[in-house]
Amino acid sequence: MSEKNDAEQTVVSESNQTKTRSFLTEKNLILSLAIILIVGIGFGFYGFNELNPTGKIILSDSKKTIDSSNGIPVELFVMSQCPYGTIAEDTLMPVIEAFGEKVNFKLQFIASEDSTQETGFNSLHGTPEVNEDIRQACIMKNVSQEKFFDYLSCANQDIGNIETKWKTCADQAKINTQTIESCFAGEGKNLLTENIKKSNELMIANSPSYYINNTPYSGGRTAQQLTRYLCTLTTAEVCSTLPPETEVNFFIINDSSCKECDASWISPQLKSWFPKLNVTEISFDSEEGKKVLDQFQAETLPFLYFDSTITQHYNWANFQLYTAEKEGLYQLNYTGTKFFKRTEKPNHLDLFVMSQCPYGIKAEANLKAVAEAMPDLTYSIYFIAGETETGFSSLHGQVEVNEDIRQSCIQNSYKGKLLDYQECVNKDITNVEGNWKACAISNEIPVDKIESCSTTDTGINLFKENIKVADEFGVGGSPNFLFNGQILLKPSQTFTYTPKEIQSIVCFYNAGLEGCDTELAGSIPTTTTTTTGGSC
Repeated sequence: MSEKNDAEQTVVSESNQTKTRSFLTEKNLILSLAIILIVGIGFGFYGFNELNPTGKIILSDSKKTIDSSNGIPVELFVMSQCPYGTIAEDTLMPVIEAFGEKVNFKLQFIASEDSTQETGFNSLHGTPEVNEDIRQACIMKNVSQEKFFDYLSCANQDIGNIETKWKTCADQAKINTQTIESCFAGEGKNLLTENIKKSNELMIANSPSYYINNTPYSGGRTAQQLTRYLCTLTTAEVCSTLPPETEVNFFIINDSSCKECDASWISPQLKSWFPKLNVTEISFDSEEGKKVLDQFQAETLPFLYFDSTITQHYNWANFQLYTAEKEGLYQLNYTGTKFFKRTEKPNHLDLFVMSQCPYGIKAEANLKAVAEAMPDLTYSIYFIAGETETGFSSLHGQVEVNEDIRQSCIQNSYKGKLLDYQECVNKDITNVEGNWKACAISNEIPVDKIESCSTTDTGINLFKENIKVADEFGVGGSPNFLFNGQILLKPSQTFTYTPKEIQSIVCFYNAGLEGCDTELAGSIPTTTTTTTGGSC
């Protein structure tokens, strides 16, 4: 990914200056591609923390009235010590410089006022981040944008240690440190209070977040993608240096009967890389679909691929890492929702969890509510762990492994009592070693038999077989739900695994199942839902 487009190199050179801010760096590309291909792939944007993308994007409305009286408004919302925020700053600065007065740039911080904190503010990375927010607010007030960008370029190289290095960066940018110190001790906090009003009014908690022309922007985030978007809103010399667009053919092989296999979200995201994207949908059971699926030995749907036209696009050198080529076709590296080669299991639901994961515990409670309302629904619980040379590893340690094995034994011999047992131990899961016996006794599960099973090869072998299933489906997060043995769903903006959501999906694929008319708790999210069920 070190290869850089010649046009991009031309774009970034600053006139009348010897320095060049690089438009395109490896870390910038990794961030932007990750947003599209890892998190953006299918599921929700991020929560209140650093960029942790999970979902469908909200595309900017380019038809919105353009505010250009003082340049197109471009606002970047960040936490000053968030590594994803600093990458966004480093990427965006040369773009802003290239457009000059055609854009009106503002850097906004994500924090909140908090009288219980010594600084008077609360920010994810603590006091050092608040201090740097205040310093940068002071710098923005007292120096030119050019000097501020020089400071930021220096500071972002080691933002975690900025408390001891900010003066060096200020000196390099020819900023008077005494002026900044005076501001920090005086009006600095008021400047930060004013700065964070916007992020709090808009309820922005994700670093980075973009607003362009007063509209949320969640398109491509490389310098060239941002430049292309700004060129749709205004004119600048930089726009004429962009490479011409070429058409790229993209194909989606899917099963129209699988409503969870919706792939409509992917094309808008890919168009931020390939604006002239031609999209063709193909049925998985058509001759063409079968041929391609066999060619790639695909196991899941939707299956996404390009033909050779992608290799002619100027973004190909940056994008090809996220594809796999076979006989002139290029698969987009993405695991789909439906394991179409698996044998369907009607009226069945599988839950993948870590026994001490709080989100997994929530999922177990919701499964219990669904199972009680739908007596003909069968279910199994699978654990997420790894086998090592000396035993097993799990995210929450050996205590979790021990409980996983016990629950494997209970599921094997007393399956009808497992959910009740889980409800009991989950009330104080961190003390499970001390309370599991009482929970077993209260549910008429013989303690001696579970101890004998869980501490011998019987339980070990049950657990080995149990965790193989999560590996087969590539499940690494807790919880995941598998419907009818084929459709795998993880927490997302459109699936927060409430009892009602689980019931709705079960009943969609198993019409007429008893309990489908029972009213259960929760709601069914829309694509604009912002609260997710969470996962470990």
